[in-house]
Amino acid sequence: MKTKRLVVLFTAFTLLFGASVYAESMWGDYNGFSKIKVRVEGNELKVSDNEVPALVMNERTMIPLHQVASELRSLVNWNSATQTVEVYKPNVNMVFAQDVSKEDFTIKRPFARVDLGQTVDFVVCIDVDNLNVPVDGFRVSIVAPNGDTVANSNLIALRNPKDTSFWYYWPIKVAFSQKGNYKVKFAFQHKGEFVVVSEKTIVSK
Repeated sequence: MKTKRLVVLFTAFTLLFGASVYAESMWGDYNGFSKIKVRVEGNELKVSDNEVPALVMNERTMIPLHQVASELRSLVNWNSATQTVEVYKPNVNMVFAQDVSKEDFTIKRPFARVDLGQTVDFVVCIDVDNLNVPVDGFRVSIVAPNGDTVANSNLIALRNPKDTSFWYYWPIKVAFSQKGNYKVKFAFQHKGEFVVVSEKTIVSK
């Protein structure tokens, strides 16, 4: 039963190097299996105490699929009918513009940097395609360098839930009072959970 649970929660990758597998790991063990560390884009994967960690089982590396997919800005869907885990990576592009034409929605005065202390009225222009999994809606948020959320669109429903592509323009006014990177995050709500699938930065200096 334990093995079945691990197979559902994890994806297996064949080890591509001829290293020996030791009974004990420098990171400890989980139910008799050696734990390992995982880095995604240079960042260490964080796993809470109540979650199954990355480990080595039967000379295969087993990693927590949900956490890895989240770090890779992807959505994970469990298809109970086919007993299949499906991973989707929607394409989400964001552009920041201080002006957008109301006639033909032409983007004008795009930017990615602001002066420290400046208050800017701008539009977050969002282009989404390859959305091949049902979602409840989406949310756009802006996080200051100190980690505080300074703007939040709240949940926005799709005009047509069956659409696999769409545009959205979010007008917002932000006071860039801190020096550093302001992170603009686009997240889909999937099965009640917000999953960030795109992130861009506005530099305040």
